[in-house]
Amino acid sequence: MPKNFDDEMEQLKNLLDEGKDKGYITLEELNSKLPEDVFSPAEDINELKMMFEELDISLIDEAKKKDEQEIEDEIKMSELETVPMDIEADTSSRSCDPVRLYLKEMGSVSLLTREGEVEIAKRIEKGENEALSGLLESQVGIEHIIELGEKLKNNEIKLKEVIIDLEDEDVEYAQIDEKKKFLLSMIEEIKKIYKRIREKSHKINKKLCTEEEKEKLSAEIKEDISKIKDIVRSFRLEKKQLDSMVARLREVVKELEQAEQKLAEIMVRLGGKPTSYLKKLLAELPADMKDEDVVEPVGLTKGELKKMMEEAEEAKRTIKKIKERTTLSPRRLKITLKNVERGIAEAKKAKDELIKANLRLVVSIAKKYT
Repeated sequence: MPKNFDDEMEQLKNLLDEGKDKGYITLEELNSKLPEDVFSPAEDINELKMMFEELDISLIDEAKKKDEQEIEDEIKMSELETVPMDIEADTSSRSCDPVRLYLKEMGSVSLLTREGEVEIAKRIEKGENEALSGLLESQVGIEHIIELGEKLKNNEIKLKEVIIDLEDEDVEYAQIDEKKKFLLSMIEEIKKIYKRIREKSHKINKKLCTEEEKEKLSAEIKEDISKIKDIVRSFRLEKKQLDSMVARLREVVKELEQAEQKLAEIMVRLGGKPTSYLKKLLAELPADMKDEDVVEPVGLTKGELKKMMEEAEEAKRTIKKIKERTTLSPRRLKITLKNVERGIAEAKKAKDELIKANLRLVVSIAKKYT
């Protein structure tokens, strides 16, 4: 290995990290950012493609960069839009009475008109619908709703913890019971549709269909998910259920990213080789070779290579399981989470504006009597 091997592998690691963030690497970037003594793209292109494919990174030429850039820009926009807005403090008034400062801030907020209230309500609904849409597309939300149905059926959870508009004490038991039956019937319908989705996804994942059939099944899955969205929107979920679904999706993406990171670390330790190279290398070692013996091409012991192989297989199983569970590619799943978080942030921002406007109304009324 060259003396600057560690530096070269660090360059490779940085390139892989960049590729995972964007979802692609161009051939031009490959040529400019990797040392020639590590890779010669013209010679090692197939090996490179295999390595990048394991991490859901596309290897493209500059001409295709525009399409991929649009996806990257979509993510960046959602990241920017999810950053909470800071309220600028009046530094010259830091020593003033906190109550006066609060009243001053409230005084700068405009009183809401009827049209303003409607506009904010629409923004809240739009943000929550965008989040719900992503949660259902990833199927993580569908799983959660089916679980809620089981808990409701077994009286492990109250109806008012699942849907809104049940806080009024005047709501009679008969009405609650009727709503519960309606909700359970809707969830049963969701279960039937979800079963169809899983069956179609299984055919696609196991390659039990032709390309033409795959396209047809994918279109049907999209239509089925759209039906589930309409059903879920009809019974207006409690916010805490939406929050639970978001938390679950974040956990799935976190698990995915940890598995991808493990694969990337293994590839870097192998000197930029795909995990298939590791399998081939182990298969070619002499049967009598001891675990503590060093394997020259990579400078690692046989025992270390065996452990790496186990870790690589475990990471691949995790990624495969997540792809089958969500029916989304790793890249698409990450974008979906960004869109969900953007929707949640937009809804929260609108709600905060509504709260401030209501407080402004209280302050304006109070001023009349002080």
